[in-house]
Amino acid sequence: MTDEAVDSFSHPAAGPVRAPRTWWQTDAVRRLLREPLLHFLVLGALLFIVNAVVVPGVPKERLIEFTPEIRKSLINTFTEQQKRAPSPAEIKRLTDDWLLNEIVYREALAQGFDKGDDMIRDRINQKMRLLIFSNIRPGAPKEADLQKWLNAHRDRYDVPQRISFFDLPMGKSQADAQATLKLIDAGKEPASVRLLARSYNNRPVETLTAGFSKPFVATLRSQPLHQWQVIQSGDGWHIVRVEGILPKHAVTVAEVSGPLVEEWQQDDLRKRAAQAVRVMAKPYIIKGATLP
Repeated sequence: MTDEAVDSFSHPAAGPVRAPRTWWQTDAVRRLLREPLLHFLVLGALLFIVNAVVVPGVPKERLIEFTPEIRKSLINTFTEQQKRAPSPAEIKRLTDDWLLNEIVYREALAQGFDKGDDMIRDRINQKMRLLIFSNIRPGAPKEADLQKWLNAHRDRYDVPQRISFFDLPMGKSQADAQATLKLIDAGKEPASVRLLARSYNNRPVETLTAGFSKPFVATLRSQPLHQWQVIQSGDGWHIVRVEGILPKHAVTVAEVSGPLVEEWQQDDLRKRAAQAVRVMAKPYIIKGATLP
């Protein structure tokens, strides 16, 4: 019997020998690999890497951002100029104009219009607008186009209700106004009262609200003709006499065809120019707003 045999009989085997486990085979690591949160983080990292490779960073000159600060500035400027806040439709128009102007400005710079000329932004935009509008012509509207435009903008064309009346402002005392009215009805009013009279001839009714008040205008419209009456306004009492009321008139396309065609073509020209600018905008990334 060889030494190897004796040695093998002297040291009986205790079982199969296992290789030592690596760090990633430990129970702790295995539990970690089963965690859903880890899967989510790994997936997010992979998406980030793929996005960085597939979608490279946008050059600054090709990125247009309509920020909340710009929106606020546009609204503030409008409010300061118009003495009122813009409506949602007007805010949309302000946003659209800003985007179109910004794209035109960027394209002007890209074409080198600023080289060798100390122009400001407005002059660059003006030069680009001239370039755009020189290449487009408005369409010829059909009767249906004009009717549709008129229906959408009747406030610009329809003849409003108009009123003619005399007004005697009498101050804060209703009693004084009533006493003066009695003198007028009796034909005994003093010359000083007649000198107070103010004449309003064919005034659009809606324009009177600011100077008087809505209740005053509503009462005025319901007064009988050629009779002196006491009416209260926002600043006191008045003695008034309505001389005539012309009803509101809804015009036809034929009655306002000249200005109607002109405004329709201006709007059509603007739409065509906006389309030209949208073509320019294709290389740009716009954030915070959408093109009109």
